[in-house]
Amino acid sequence: MPYKAPWSVSLFSIALCPPQATHFTPLFSSSNSFTMLASTAFALSAVVASALATPLGSTSLEKRTPPACAWNSVTNVTESSTLLAVGRDDPSILEPLALGVIDAFQPGIRVIASASSLSKNYGTNFTMTDGAMYSVPVDGSGGVALSNYVPTSNTLLEFTASDDSVTGDAIPAYCELFNTSPNGVEYPYALAVNGDSDSFSLCNAPNDGSPVDVIVFAPDADVTTPYDASTCVPVDVHVIHECC
Repeated sequence: MPYKAPWSVSLFSIALCPPQATHFTPLFSSSNSFTMLASTAFALSAVVASALATPLGSTSLEKRTPPACAWNSVTNVTESSTLLAVGRDDPSILEPLALGVIDAFQPGIRVIASASSLSKNYGTNFTMTDGAMYSVPVDGSGGVALSNYVPTSNTLLEFTASDDSVTGDAIPAYCELFNTSPNGVEYPYALAVNGDSDSFSLCNAPNDGSPVDVIVFAPDADVTTPYDASTCVPVDVHVIHECC
């Protein structure tokens, strides 16, 4: 049943049915003028009721914004940006992030990890289109990797490699949240998964004897593979825009 604004009826009543009085004199002596006033008031009440009945997350808005991301968050970043993990409890932890591979995943799957822990770097720069992330090929060669997995609890940030520079079927799961603190912050943009920027951790993945520090979304305390939950450190993943 469509939502009906509780006061739209009152507005209509006030406009069309003024309180009864023994001697009521219309605002306009002409019946045509009163009819015009009533029609205008009716149209106004209908517009107000329609506006109130429209949900905040309209269809056109949902096409641009991933589910659960704030309507005013950033979901399109055309300029190249990098990612930086900053310790939430220990701000001295500053780890530039990159795409890499770990043995626990099938070939073609890239994960976001600490660049310094990777034996091979598949990309440090990213763009975002309608909430979907794309890597910028290293040295301008090779294909992009795109985010076609939505991170859920206890998962790594996975990307699928592409053999060409044409973007594939990426899934909108990400957005940037902007810190509006009046005091200002060093890193104002934070990466979020469906609006959640507080559930990232930097965890060590054993990786068959070649440990890699990977970003995990909402890690599980009992996990030992593909990452060791006992090593996880809560971090914020900040988006560093090259332009500003």
